Amino acid sequence: MPPGETTLGAALLRELIQDFQPPSYPLELEYQRLIAAFECTSRRLLPPDLAVLAPEAIGARLAELRMALGR
Repeated sequence: MPPGETTLGAALLRELIQDFQPPSYPLELEYQRLIAAFECTSRRLLPPDLAVLAPEAIGARLAELRMALGR
């Protein structure tokens, strides 16, 4: 927000939405998200789509992504 502004007004929100450009590296984002889920020690903190996955499934997908990303 510009200096001195304390709230997010509708005009600024529209400007921010119009300015948003989605990242162009989906595999890297998936990798980062899965690493966080794999290291998480509480399933309650995970988003629902990851909380239902077995750690082995997350680990297998991480291995695939490491190969694809050259890690």
